[in-house]
Formats: sequence, structure tokens, C-alpha cells
Amino acid sequence: GKFLRHDRQVLRFYLAWDDRTSMYGELRPFILHYYLADDEVEILEVKRANSGRDPFPAFLKKGKLAKDIETLVRTDAPTTHTTQLIDRSGKVDPDSLHYFSETDFAVGKEVHIQGITFLIHGCDAYTRDYYMRVYGLEFEDIPIQFDHTVVRPQVEIPPHYQGHPGTEEDSLGSFLYLTPKVPKKNHARMMEYDQKVFRFMGRLVSDAVEDGDRVFVIKYHLADDTVSVFEPPARNSGIVGGKFLERSRLRKPDGGWYLQSDFFVGAQVVFYTHKFILYQADEYTLALMEEERHLHPMSDADYVMQQLGASLRDGKKEELAAKLSEVDSDSSGFVSYDAFQRALKGVSLELQDQALITLMRKFHSGDANSHTVNAAEFLAACDERPHPRTTLSTMQAPAGSMAWSVSHSPLGHPTQSWGVAVDGGAGHK
Repeated sequence: GKFLRHDRQVLRFYLAWDDRTSMYGELRPFILHYYLADDEVEILEVKRANSGRDPFPAFLKKGKLAKDIETLVRTDAPTTHTTQLIDRSGKVDPDSLHYFSETDFAVGKEVHIQGITFLIHGCDAYTRDYYMRVYGLEFEDIPIQFDHTVVRPQVEIPPHYQGHPGTEEDSLGSFLYLTPKVPKKNHARMMEYDQKVFRFMGRLVSDAVEDGDRVFVIKYHLADDTVSVFEPPARNSGIVGGKFLERSRLRKPDGGWYLQSDFFVGAQVVFYTHKFILYQADEYTLALMEEERHLHPMSDADYVMQQLGASLRDGKKEELAAKLSEVDSDSSGFVSYDAFQRALKGVSLELQDQALITLMRKFHSGDANSHTVNAAEFLAACDERPHPRTTLSTMQAPAGSMAWSVSHSPLGHPTQSWGVAVDGGAGHK
């Protein structure tokens, strides 16, 4: 009956063996399982990382646990020194042996098992409920700190030497492993973004006068997140053009890697202490950014319009309509790019450069040879009610983007191409 009543019912206690008084001793945790079906006990050692001990499956194999181990050893050896009863055959009567039962275990109690003193410092929820239901005992765990908090010295990874052959991943592999391993690559991304490249025109931010007119072509390769910089030769500049930076993965000033979301028109990037401003992108780059708008929110026309619609309240929309009407000299409903930006500036709205380009592409007049914006279509889109979570007071631009603001754009006015020029953009489209 007991076997059927308590089938698969196990009491679990948490033990602690304090052996710190002996040489190389320590405080070790154990788990004791008491099987109610057959009154058998097993003790398991808790495995701890870097403990220096082999992971034995069990500290004490499952079985009946005698309180007096010496008497148990002499059960089949008749002796006059045993305190147990001896039957006519000269053997110890098994009924006179004393085994551990469920009443011998309680939280806070010490138990002596095969010469070792264990302290029961806790139990699981089922064991706690069982003793409360059957014996009316309430157990409370005793907090014990097994691992001493030791501040271990951290191995400092040496910086990658720029003149060393190979990439930073190669150098790191030689440092971490005795036998260097080949760095793992994201083959799925390499297949998906093969030959897809962002191309930007950039200017070097420098106080040197000779660097004022230097223009660079900055490429970001989406397949492996690498960057390359090329300087087109300029006649009579006194600077030899060509490859400015070898294609490689680059780190940002904060230590992270440059990713796809870090590149957009108006962004400032730093490559080995050289700061660049991205002021123009080609058609392929802009189209790809609009396709992956989840990584480039300023290339998402719906996102920009929702932000803009939240700001055109309290009569600002009517004021913007009046400004657009003023710059529309021929009343055709189309205004030039410069006039469109002046109208926005007239109502204290200056968009981030990438957002401004997105609006110009969204509301383009449709004529490939015309650089105008459909003002009527733009005003009609402003009437749409923005999503309640995408207002200026509650919405923050996703990580890696530069949200448009009412402050002056540091990059000037847009050119006649899909881009934003620096300092007026004279001679650069």
C-alpha cells in the first residue's frame, strides 16, 4: 500500500558540508533525495563551475541509509561486540537495525551520514508543504553563502596593431586560442547582401585649409559590414587622390562596430580620428535604404510624415500652406527644392537631411528632368492624423538614427540631385 500511495513522491533537502577545518577543506553543497515509496535515500553533489572536482553522478548511491554504519557492515558477520539482536543462526536480526526515515530530517538539523556531518539548510516547495500537511511543521530556509565573492583579475585583450597583417578577428583568435581558429562569418547575410553597397559623398571635417575642398567616396558593404574610402583625384589640388582607407571593419569611437544603420545622409562618422560628414548618396543607396526602412527610419516617408503631422498643429499647417503659396510664383502647385526648404524654415521646421530627401522623393512632381515638389499633395498628406504613439512628445527615433529637429541643419541646403551639400554644395552634386 505504501508503495502505491507514495509512488514518485520524493522529498528534497539541501545540505551543506563544512569541511573548512581540515587542510584544503571547503564548504560544499549537496542535495538529499528521500523516496517515500521505499524509504530509500540518495545524496547528490552539486556541480559548480571551476571547482576543480570531477563531476561524479552521485555522492551516495540510492538505498536504505543506516544510522550506524559499523553495525551495518557487521550484519553478516556474527560478533559478540554488536549491540544488535542476534538470531539462532548467529546473524544480526535485520529488524533491529535502525535506518533513516522521513522524521529524521528537518531544516536546521544536523545529520551524521557515514562519518560526515551535514547541515540541512533548506528544502523545496513540495517538501515544505508535505511536512506542514502531515506533521504540522513549518520550515524556513537558512541562507548560506557557498562561493566567496572574489574579484578575479580580468585578462586584458591587447589592442590590434594597425600595421599587423590580418584583421582584428585574426589577432583575437591568436590571443584566445592556443591553436588559432578561422573567424566565423555570417554566410546567410553574405548571400543576401552580396554586391550590395552604400555609396556616399563625404567631406573631411578638419581645421586645415587644404582639406576644405577634399571630397571622398565612402562605401559601406552590406555583406560583411566593411567600409572603404576613396578620394577622387582633383587636378591642381596638390593632393594625390586614390585609396584613402582599405576595406575593413571599423569601430566607432564608443567601441562598437559600424553597422548599416549608422550610415545615412547627414551622419557623422569617425574613421581612425578622421571625421567625415556624409552629405550625398546615390540613387541606388537611397532606394535600398527606403526598402529597408526598419533600419533607416529617416528613409521611411510614413514615419517622417507622422512626425511632421504632429508638429503642424495650432495653425502651423495653414501657415505652412501660406508659405508654400508665396514661393509658388506661377501658381502651378509645384515648388522647387530650395523653395520647399525655405517654406519649412519659415514655420520653424528644419528637417534632418535624410528626412528632407525622403520627403522630396516622396512628393516629387514625377518629371525626371524637373526638380520640384508637389506642394498640394504634400499638404494633403499632412492632414492625415498621426499615430498616437508617434508624436514628438512620445516618439524617439530608433537606435542608430538621427531624428529630425527644429534646430538648424549643419549641412546646408539640398542640391539639385538626391543629396544634401555642405556649405551650399558649390560644384558637388
